[in-house]
Amino acid sequence: MSECAKVAALLAGDSELGGLLGPGPCILQGSLAAQPPYSPPLVLVSAQEGIPLLENEDGIVAERCRCTIGILAEHSLEELKARIRQLMETSGYRCEMVRRLPAERAEWHSCEMSFTGARLRI
Repeated sequence: MSECAKVAALLAGDSELGGLLGPGPCILQGSLAAQPPYSPPLVLVSAQEGIPLLENEDGIVAERCRCTIGILAEHSLEELKARIRQLMETSGYRCEMVRRLPAERAEWHSCEMSFTGARLRI
């Protein structure tokens, strides 16, 4: 399973986050850079995997991944950011950046969060 799918499944399995998002397809793999396929609330997950972190003579020993989570919401943006950050950090990811982005409509709020994680390669 890809890192992106793992993160999406982690977020989709949380009932508190689900309560903030409501019914419907809210957690998807994708990016805010592309036209979101649904209206808010929406959480889009993308990941860059297999970035070498530690190498020895046998090859890569550890690798890291960078996961970007885009949030598009009409309300509860701060609550969504806080819950996603808590879930990701509890799962071993470190938050590197949070930035607000311009939204397509004035009543929408948008932000992007970047997380990194590392794992041993077996």
